[in-house]
Amino acid sequence: MLAGTAGGPEPCPLSEDSFTRFSSQSNVYGLARGAQGRGELLAATLKGKVLGFRYQDLRQKIRPVAKELQFNYIPVDAEIVSIDTFNKSPPKRGLVVGITFIKDSGDKASPFLNIYCDYEPGSEYNLDSIAQSCLNLELQFTPFQLGHAEERSETCIQVLALPLPARVTSSIAGSWAELLCYKAQEARGLESGLPGAEADASFRLLWHRSFASPLLAMEHVDLTGDGLRELAVVSLKGLHILQHSLTQASHLLLSRLRQRAQQQRRQPGGQGEGPRTIGLPVLGGPSVPGPF
Repeated sequence: MLAGTAGGPEPCPLSEDSFTRFSSQSNVYGLARGAQGRGELLAATLKGKVLGFRYQDLRQKIRPVAKELQFNYIPVDAEIVSIDTFNKSPPKRGLVVGITFIKDSGDKASPFLNIYCDYEPGSEYNLDSIAQSCLNLELQFTPFQLGHAEERSETCIQVLALPLPARVTSSIAGSWAELLCYKAQEARGLESGLPGAEADASFRLLWHRSFASPLLAMEHVDLTGDGLRELAVVSLKGLHILQHSLTQASHLLLSRLRQRAQQQRRQPGGQGEGPRTIGLPVLGGPSVPGPF
């Protein structure tokens, strides 16, 4: 259930730090993370191009850098349908990239799945090296979403198929160009034991942000390595990187530190037990452990 507020939504707390324009539009399955912990993104366009995006320390300042990656065995007339990445299961190391695409063969469209990884020590996470090592598989169905799952300690690639033989076209329901953030309110009826339909939680609109073109995909990932996760948004025009205000983040962190300190002082036996480690959730991101 969606619920509004009497005063309306708050201003969006995120500001746009960078925008990378695409040479052709992407689609809803055209955005994937790079190697875990390395702050990278991969964005694929329908016209067969794949961009690598990351922040780099240039001239003592962290700046966004977008680079086209030359993935092997993707024809110039190919239409990329989806992209996915995952890290190899331990004890193996390295990043695996999967790309599905459709090649126009004149009388028919031929679907393919390319799997990329590099086994050379020192190159397991290098995207330029990974892009050159390819396993090319022809599919007998029209691909759709590309994903992965772990089975028996091995990570497997999963390709969802479309039941129709028609070519995939990119679209988004309603062509919305709005980013909406909702917060779940306390579920009603849980304490009274009401059925699930009556115990459903309601949601309050916190803020919204408008864009100039429809939105296709999003990822919430720390790109700059500062502990705060950026929001990467793919629109029809390109890749937007939205960031939190560091000033607001520092105020929130100090406020929660004070709350934790007060809670520990009120606990019996809480004094004189030495330092403790607590987790501090920062602006919707993962818990940030730190000594108290």
